[in-house]
Amino acid sequence: MKTITRRLLFLMLVLFGVIACDKPEVHTPLVEQSDTISAQPDQVSITIAKKWFYEEYLKDQGRKATNESKRLIRNIYWERAKLDKMTDGKDLLIIPIEHHNPGEPANSDTYLWIFRYKDNKLNAKVIEYLSSAKDLKTPIDISNFTGAMSVRDWNGKLLNGFTFKNNKPVGLLHSVKGVETERVKEAKSGRADVTICNTVVFRASTCTSYFYKICENGNCTELRPNDTPTFCEFYEIIVPQCYWVADFPGQPNPYSGGPSDLTIIAANQMTMPGMSHPAINLRKHLDCFGINTGLSTYKITVYVAEPMSGTGKTVKGANVGHTFIGLEKTTNGVVIRQVVGFYPNTMDTGWVSSHVADNGGDSYTVSASFEVTSSGFTSAINGLISSMGMMYNISKYNCTTAVASTADAVGLTFPKRESDFPFFMGKGMSPGQLGKDLRDHQSSSGDLDLDGGTAPRSHGPCN
Repeated sequence: MKTITRRLLFLMLVLFGVIACDKPEVHTPLVEQSDTISAQPDQVSITIAKKWFYEEYLKDQGRKATNESKRLIRNIYWERAKLDKMTDGKDLLIIPIEHHNPGEPANSDTYLWIFRYKDNKLNAKVIEYLSSAKDLKTPIDISNFTGAMSVRDWNGKLLNGFTFKNNKPVGLLHSVKGVETERVKEAKSGRADVTICNTVVFRASTCTSYFYKICENGNCTELRPNDTPTFCEFYEIIVPQCYWVADFPGQPNPYSGGPSDLTIIAANQMTMPGMSHPAINLRKHLDCFGINTGLSTYKITVYVAEPMSGTGKTVKGANVGHTFIGLEKTTNGVVIRQVVGFYPNTMDTGWVSSHVADNGGDSYTVSASFEVTSSGFTSAINGLISSMGMMYNISKYNCTTAVASTADAVGLTFPKRESDFPFFMGKGMSPGQLGKDLRDHQSSSGDLDLDGGTAPRSHGPCN
């Protein structure tokens, strides 16, 4: 059996729902395999999986079965099962199966996946790969896969799906043979907030012309079609540009209250507040402060524009939020202030060039202010020049990271917890997580403004 890549296995961490059905007619002998994998919470052995599948999962699916689903040809080849690992280290049992309507050929790239999710409960999904190739005599090359992956329950209900180009996930599967996925239906009904900013739609088909067997009630007939494709799966691919992203399957949608699933954000479609501001010469603006002495008072303010206030979410729609910083010096009632933020020149998933912009007058949802000494203020200026002169990376070194680096140079204490960015963008500091942590750790986060507002405008002889 083909090796499933880690990128595809990651999707199993976000497939939605557990649904189940009738015990199938199995026309090949089941070969019992020794329970060599211990039954730890993150592990799945063939023995445990089979027991759960027949005694629990199929009973639940049986209660939801329809007349149409009862006619499905469903054969499980447990003797060909392979054990793999999901990206979180938990076991994933992959079993080749037949799962198709009577009179239609079986797709050899169809599998039953059994795994444990975050609650360590066993889960099962029927996974079928739909290649963009016209002939499936040759097995799909999963390592360089272009096409679609459908996700069904045992009763054949089309739950969800993903589309791939050169093994990279590029979108959500919209429909197969005119049947929309449950995810698309939820989006249309408002039960899931799937906001497609821009889409590219194309249609493709995968046709079979290999030998296959159809088995019903224990009687099997081998069919030998000629070279003309005898059966085609038609599917429609929608490549999305931005979606709301859930942190875990079944998480209530904050916009509509309905459940949500994995959604995809194209990095080059992400936005940040103030991203259209022109670049400034940071050194020139900081020179306005002159020499810092004990005759002045000094304040540093961290401003956070959360994408979704108080939730810790890293993104809302395509907005990832923004963290920026204000430096303020007051001498004999005269205030010099610079409010600046760190931005990428182009939004992408890798390392890109950066610039600094003036964020004075921009909105924020929460802020934390700190009184510092003249030496601390000088350290902040030097730290700001260093931290905002770096390359930009959306998860590894972003606007929040740059502000945190400046705070570290001064010795300020505020939360620096990391969170997961959507899909494969990695883990790092974010405005959403910082904003939530400031609210949750009020006693150690400076002078807090939890109501938000508009940052004061930059002011000084250089502005």
